[in-house]
Amino acid sequence: MTVCFADSKDGNKTVSIQNQFIHSTYSPIKEAERFVQNINVTFEPEAFIILEPGLSYILPFLKKRFPNSKLICIRFCNSFFDYNEGWDFVINYEENINNLENILFNYLGEEKLLSTLLLEWNSINKIFGEQINHCWKIFKNILEKSKTLLITRQVFEKKWLINTCNFIKYAQNIYTTNINPKLPVLIIASGPSLKNILEFIKTNQNNFFIIALSSAINVLLKNQIIPDLCFSTDGGFWAGEHLKTLQNYEEQLSLAISTEGFCSKKILKKQKIVPLIYSDGICTKLLNHINYPVVLAKRNGTVSGTALEFAEEHFSSSIYFAGLDLQSTKGFQHIQPNILEINNSLFDNRIKPKELRIAKSEQSSQSLEIYRQWFNSYKCKNKIFRIIDSKENKPLGEILDITSNEFMKIEFLPIQKENQFTLINQKQNNQLLNAKQFLLAELQKENVQKQLFPMDFVLLNHATTAEEKTEVYKKINDKLKNLICKMEKIFNE
Repeated sequence: MTVCFADSKDGNKTVSIQNQFIHSTYSPIKEAERFVQNINVTFEPEAFIILEPGLSYILPFLKKRFPNSKLICIRFCNSFFDYNEGWDFVINYEENINNLENILFNYLGEEKLLSTLLLEWNSINKIFGEQINHCWKIFKNILEKSKTLLITRQVFEKKWLINTCNFIKYAQNIYTTNINPKLPVLIIASGPSLKNILEFIKTNQNNFFIIALSSAINVLLKNQIIPDLCFSTDGGFWAGEHLKTLQNYEEQLSLAISTEGFCSKKILKKQKIVPLIYSDGICTKLLNHINYPVVLAKRNGTVSGTALEFAEEHFSSSIYFAGLDLQSTKGFQHIQPNILEINNSLFDNRIKPKELRIAKSEQSSQSLEIYRQWFNSYKCKNKIFRIIDSKENKPLGEILDITSNEFMKIEFLPIQKENQFTLINQKQNNQLLNAKQFLLAELQKENVQKQLFPMDFVLLNHATTAEEKTEVYKKINDKLKNLICKMEKIFNE
C-alpha cells in the first residue's frame, strides 16, 4: 500500500493512499471541522468509533462538540500510528480483525454501545471498502447482541432482587463453610458422558467431596449418590425445578445457592443453605448492609464456571469435572432422568413428538459455545481435570482432559467429611425491617434505577423531545412502583 504525505495549500499536512487523497489538499483542518459540524445526532453519544481518521484532524473538533463522549478510532493503515495521541482508545484492525467484537464489548459494555455512533472518515471507502463493510457488519451484530443482553438484564435484575428478598424472608437454616481444603473434589454436571462413571462414583462417593450442579442433582439421587454440596445460581424458574428433589433430603443435603437464584419458599425454609453472593449489584449491597452471613462467589454465565471458581477458592487439592461435555450430541443433551426432560415430555404429542424435540436439541447451541469460550480462557493450575468419553471432545484451554477409564484407575482413599458446614443463628425480624428500609431508600437513587431498568435509560438517552422523555420517565416510575409493591408484599406477609 502506497502512502504519500504532502503539504496542503494552507501549509498543513495531507496524505494520499494508493493515489487517493483522504484529506483536503487545500485546508484539511476546515474539512475536519465541517465533518464534525455535519454529524446529525439528536442525543449525546456515549462514544464515537471512527474508521481510519488518517491524520486525526477531526479529533479536537469531536472533543469540543462532544466533550463527554469516548473517542475510539480503528486504524486500517500502519502509517498513521504517530497520530494516535489524544484518542481514548485505538484499535489496530489487522491485528484484531477476529476479535473486534470482544474488544468493543469489553471496552464499552452493552449500555454504552447502544448509544455509540460508528462513522467513517471522508474518502476512505474506495480504499478500505472491504474493511469498512466488515466493521459495519461487526457493529450491527454488536448492537443486536447489546440490545438482547440489556433486555435480558432488565428482566433478570428485577428477578434477582425479588429472589433475594424471598431469600432473606424465608431462609431459616443458614450455614457457612468449614471445608477441609485437602479433600479431592468432584464437580458433577449433567452432560451425557456422566453415565459412564455413575457406578464408579456411587461406589467411591466417600472418597471425594462431591459438588452437584443443580441439573445433576436428580440423576445422582436416583443412583443413590449423595452430594456433599448442591450448587445453584440461576435466577430463572426452571432452575428451581431442579431443586424440588431436595425436599426429600432435608437432613442429608446442603445447598449452596446465590441469593439471586430461584428457590421455592418450602426449600428455603427447610434446607441447609449456604448463601452465595457476588461482588456487584444492589443485592450484594443489601446483604452487606444487613450483615447477612454469606460466602463470596464469582458471577459467570454458567453455574459450572461459578462452581469451579468456588472449588478453587476452597480446595487446594485436585478438582475433577464430570458431565461437562459442552457440545451438541445426538439424543438428549442431559443425562436422564432430568427434570427439564420430564417437564418437556408433558407437551409431547402427535404433531410435536419427542423425536422432533430431541432432534432440535441436537443443534449446536450458542450458549454452549459461550460457555466453552469461558473455560478456554480460564487460567488454572495443573490440578483441574475434565472426565471425558474420548479424546474427541473439544479441549477446554488449560483444563486437562482424562478419559473415564483413566479416572476410574485413580486410587481415591476414604476421607473424613463430617462438620464441613457450620450453622449460623439469624435475627430475622431486625434483618427484614432493615432490608425493607434500605431498599426503599436505594430504589429512589437514579444509579440503582439504571441498574434495574438499563434498557429504559438507554431509551431515555435517545429521547429527542420533552414529551418523549416524560413518557419514558413515566414507564420507569410505573415499573418501579410495581417492583416496590412486590417487594413490600414479601416483607409484609
